[in-house]
Amino acid sequence: VEIGDYCLQVAAEAKDVQAKAHIEQALGMIWEHKENYNKAIIHFQQSAATFQREIGEKCLEVAVSQGETGMALYKQNRPEDAVVSFNKAIDVFHHVQTTNGP
Repeated sequence: VEIGDYCLQVAAEAKDVQAKAHIEQALGMIWEHKENYNKAIIHFQQSAATFQREIGEKCLEVAVSQGETGMALYKQNRPEDAVVSFNKAIDVFHHVQTTNGP
């Protein structure tokens, strides 16, 4: 069983929605490591969307997923799209830092 298949199985069995979102992040990282950036981006964006829905738009987890999306886009030679994701991540990181302190 490949690690990605195992992660999907764990995600399907997880009752905690935030746990599923973290698993989506992990799957994105796995696909990025395997240089399948399209699949990585899908998982990172799913993770970001789930965290936004469950925690709120301005949470650290959304920033991480947006930053990871930016890296995958950059590795696909899509710098303009990567900058959009990086800017979203920076905006969220800035919000989290200014509202929650260091």
